[in-house]
Amino acid sequence: MLRTRDLIEELADQLITAFFGDRGPQEWNEADILGQYALPLPLLVMMRLMGMDESSALATGHAIHEMLSGGPGARRAAAELDARMRELVTGKEHSPGPDLVSWMHHFNRELHSGLDTHELSEDVWLQIVAGRGAGTTWICNTVLELLTNPDLGADVIAGRCPMEEAMNRVMWVNAPIQNLIGRWATQDTTLGDYRVNCGDMAIICLGATGADPALHAAGHDIARVNRSHLAWGAGTHACPTHDLGSLIVRTGLEVLWNRLPGMRLAVPVEELTWDLPYIARTPTALPVVFPLPPTPPANGHSWTPPHSFLSNPPRPISTRPKERPSAPQGRLPRWRSLVAWWPRR
Repeated sequence: MLRTRDLIEELADQLITAFFGDRGPQEWNEADILGQYALPLPLLVMMRLMGMDESSALATGHAIHEMLSGGPGARRAAAELDARMRELVTGKEHSPGPDLVSWMHHFNRELHSGLDTHELSEDVWLQIVAGRGAGTTWICNTVLELLTNPDLGADVIAGRCPMEEAMNRVMWVNAPIQNLIGRWATQDTTLGDYRVNCGDMAIICLGATGADPALHAAGHDIARVNRSHLAWGAGTHACPTHDLGSLIVRTGLEVLWNRLPGMRLAVPVEELTWDLPYIARTPTALPVVFPLPPTPPANGHSWTPPHSFLSNPPRPISTRPKERPSAPQGRLPRWRSLVAWWPRR
């Protein structure tokens, strides 16, 4: 997990640096947290973990965005995404590396799961798309909650409230995933006063759980530490990437708060427009402004912020010379281009 956190921090730092563009930091700067940060960060992390190179990452990002936008090119984009996932799975089968797809191949063979190329590619597709959708919305909605809830924002800045607790509160008051579609009843049953027949489609409305008036009337406490929400599911079909998803969102938020102190909304919250929450609920854009960070003092003494979110142990320094790899390792050095290709909302 430490190496994964290092990766997330690196990508987050480069995306934030790209906010300033060619003009460099100004006295006041503006950025769209959704389009320039929350959208690309989870996607880029997942692509790196899957072992994609830069060209594949760019093409896959375009295809996912077009498919989820639901426009006239969605069907073509879905077919392109399927083909790219198959190509990735096939390539890792013949040339494995230190990535999730290669490990999936390994365990598929060791456990004799019998999954074919199509089934493995579907699993990879689901992990990338689900990570992108849920992670993006969770980052965006947590930023919005922190900027519009003064008490919570002050507690996070002062270190009285860990970022993880702020993230947990958002699961109640503005759930990233509103509805889960694609579930069917496996047998006849009764839910409350309603009859559910075998084969009926079930839409799980997670967004309604925290907003249920009956819960509030009964004195149900949705404090920051209450984790009884249903966002991760339960039982054998619970989300298998709880730890990874939380790590991506928490690290992304912590880096953002460390790099951009004094951030605030660029428009009144009432002027934000929202996507229809068929699955995820998020503003169509989240414009913020932030001041130029303070410059180092002239006397040479460094300034230490009162609270820092990042608490990684220091990395060991090795005196051994590094061996140059014989093949590209997929470091994606051109992050400015990665930010540029992401469609502006």
